[in-house]
Amino acid sequence: MSREPGTVYLPVGRQFRALTVFCVAALLMVGGLYVVAREKPSVRSVNPQALQTVVVTADKGCQNFADFWLGQSGLGLDPSIIHGLTNCWQDAGGTWFVPTSINDVRLPADFRLTDSERASTEASREAILAELVEFDYQTRGPILQSEGSLYTRYKLPIVGHLRGAGPYPVQRSRYARAMQAFLMSPQHALLAQYVGWMMQPRIEAYETLRNDCTSKPDTRYLVTVCRGLEDTLSIFYPPWTWDMRDAVNLEAFLAQRIRSGVSDDAPVG
Repeated sequence: MSREPGTVYLPVGRQFRALTVFCVAALLMVGGLYVVAREKPSVRSVNPQALQTVVVTADKGCQNFADFWLGQSGLGLDPSIIHGLTNCWQDAGGTWFVPTSINDVRLPADFRLTDSERASTEASREAILAELVEFDYQTRGPILQSEGSLYTRYKLPIVGHLRGAGPYPVQRSRYARAMQAFLMSPQHALLAQYVGWMMQPRIEAYETLRNDCTSKPDTRYLVTVCRGLEDTLSIFYPPWTWDMRDAVNLEAFLAQRIRSGVSDDAPVG
């Protein structure tokens, strides 16, 4: 048998010993893993659904997000940035949460409308909801189907009822064009005000975060992540209709509107 120049061949006996050492090492590794995991549920089940998994609640998700951006990131952001970017609120003790309803006791004491304010803003509430129904009717078909495919009934941290965070460029762009065209009509001025009220703090919060990322030498490593939030959180796009129907958002808008001196009798636009 000819050998190629420069090739090293081990004797058969040494090859056998090397293979034996490898097999013994592999067995020891498998045995070690078994000893470590023998009391774990995964050893006794082949069904992934039966295994315990870490559950991150909506409140915990908000807390994790806030802990990173307010502390661990080193940006030194104000808590209002988190509130502006997401559906997260901070209670009096500094804990972050996703409100379960307008009656959530963790919301600020003056959050809910008084009985008098509620009566005075009921017409605006009904008008906004009616305009959203009209939008759904006018855009039934591909737009409504695309929007519906992104909706989840679960209220998630950060993104609300959105089924995960982007990218979903086709559905989002199609929806945005339809909503912008709808809002151009003077008869939808109240809904346009509501959309602007929701978008403004989100845009301002994002721009503050992005500017802090790019202007501080110690946090330049976060630039890609910071800029990525623009797309992930759809910063410059109209809010989804389910976010506009959300009772907490609607309550906050109507409270701000009437407490700033705007009544249902005042002209819009």
